[in-house]
Amino acid sequence: MKKKTLLLFVLALVATVSYAQTPAIDESELADRKDVLTTEVDGMWWVFNEEKGVAYFAYRCTRRDVMDTEWLRDQDPSVYYGDIVIPETVNGYTVEGIWEFAFDGCTNLKSVTLPSTIKTIGAYAFWGCSITEITIPSSVEVIGDYGLSGNNLKKVILEDGSKTLKVGYGRSDGNGYPLFGGNALQQLEEAYVGRRVESQWPDLFHGNETLKKLTLSDNVLSVPDSYCESCPNLETVVLGKNINNIGNAAFFGCEKLSSINLPQGLISIGNASFEHCGALTNVTLPSTLKTIGIEAFYDAALQELTIPASVDEIGDYALVTQNTLKRVIIEDSENALFIGTNSWAPMFGEGGNIIEEAYIGRNIESDLFHGNQTLKKITFGDKVTSIYASYCEGTPLETLIIGTSVKSIGESAFSAFWEESAKLSTIYSYATTPPACADDNVFNNINKQTCKLYVPRGTVDDYKAAKTWKDFFNIIEEEETKCATPTISLENGQLKFASTTKGVVFHYDVTLSGSKKGTGSEVNVPATYVVSVYATKAGLENSDVSTAQITGNAGGSSSGLAGDANGDGVINAADIVTIVNIIMGR
Repeated sequence: MKKKTLLLFVLALVATVSYAQTPAIDESELADRKDVLTTEVDGMWWVFNEEKGVAYFAYRCTRRDVMDTEWLRDQDPSVYYGDIVIPETVNGYTVEGIWEFAFDGCTNLKSVTLPSTIKTIGAYAFWGCSITEITIPSSVEVIGDYGLSGNNLKKVILEDGSKTLKVGYGRSDGNGYPLFGGNALQQLEEAYVGRRVESQWPDLFHGNETLKKLTLSDNVLSVPDSYCESCPNLETVVLGKNINNIGNAAFFGCEKLSSINLPQGLISIGNASFEHCGALTNVTLPSTLKTIGIEAFYDAALQELTIPASVDEIGDYALVTQNTLKRVIIEDSENALFIGTNSWAPMFGEGGNIIEEAYIGRNIESDLFHGNQTLKKITFGDKVTSIYASYCEGTPLETLIIGTSVKSIGESAFSAFWEESAKLSTIYSYATTPPACADDNVFNNINKQTCKLYVPRGTVDDYKAAKTWKDFFNIIEEEETKCATPTISLENGQLKFASTTKGVVFHYDVTLSGSKKGTGSEVNVPATYVVSVYATKAGLENSDVSTAQITGNAGGSSSGLAGDANGDGVINAADIVTIVNIIMGR
């Protein structure tokens, strides 16, 4: 290290702590570093500021004529050893900082406990020391350059706090590296980040080759760009519940990452955020998610994936995995979904994934599976109104299920490239009006003599008369496989259930909304009764659950049920008796 004046040495601490130029130690405290001596108290060395009444934990410096910072770093490493507990006060002074180089070269340290009064940790404070774990109190506002670098730290805990922590870099070649990054010369395996960290290099762990587990607390609101990019041994990430954004390339190249939770409240997943995460086989996307960026899961190892109804946009290459994705569910929504491409092919098309089964719950203007060579079954939910041209063209599709609301099917949507490759053998159409086919190529090369087309009861003749559908030889009225969802009504004080499926058994539950317990001679009876019911029948699937509310607000319930329970125009204890009688069939 070149010789510098001691004043410049102080300024190195002051000016390089963070890009915001927040001083670790106020330079006004020191007129000239060579005039400052450390004072020993009970085996610890201190710098005292009498005017402010604060003290800084420091290395031992007993020479007034020190002009060479290299000498300071060559101090006796035996000054501090074993377990060091830094007090909150010393000689009546509040301990507010750790001086630069304070533990530099202390190779016999076992642990250091920092007080809750500390605000600053100076540059090189723990450089070259032997501790393996440290907890940084929430009171700390600034960590200087190299402050936690160049040591044997395996675990770092940045305690929960509301104040932003400003940090310098971990190593510099003129450009700077993040505090815990790949060039910080650490052995870090586990980190807990309990608050927002601000730095000129916000990619705090970028390139760290030893990090295995990272936890971000509820105080952290986003994961910055490249935060853990190229951390090859990172296995587990725990995200706090208030994370709303995962930045671009945040976990890019974390090839061992196998476990991460994506919290409710997450809105966006950035470009390439999980690209090349070859051990990531499963993620659950939250129902608040809006966008999935370009290449977000490119070359990951996802096997199944559910796209929530909240998602508006999926970027190019985002879901092109390591040929591992076998099942995809796109949840029901009335809003169309934009999905990008896989280069020259659709997202799940030729050269994409090995998807065997798909559920599509919303309109997508894309030939989404065109040329896919593994797709066997696809289901279009009841929110889908149109199926885009060439949607499944050239696939080995065997089973097609069309929802109740599909009105149109585009050109060549389910055609095979050649008759020999056509495998579509079963179609279930739940649309009571045959969907309009763009042309006769919708099912081109499909063997309409052997393919069975199941249609709703009472619609066989309609399908036999409809364009394209009439070409199927086996049009079969579908048998009932699931109980119809019950309806709920309140008539003349009687709660009634009905189902179009004959002979069902109704299973109901009637509860009070906002019921109370307590003491006293009078009680306010809740005005709302919640009713839920489903139907069962041997040989059929259970129906969906139907719910309704009975309120004393005429016409005010969401179910359209009007009147109080016994019809006397008031809500009181008598209504409870009525409800009991209804349940008991009296």
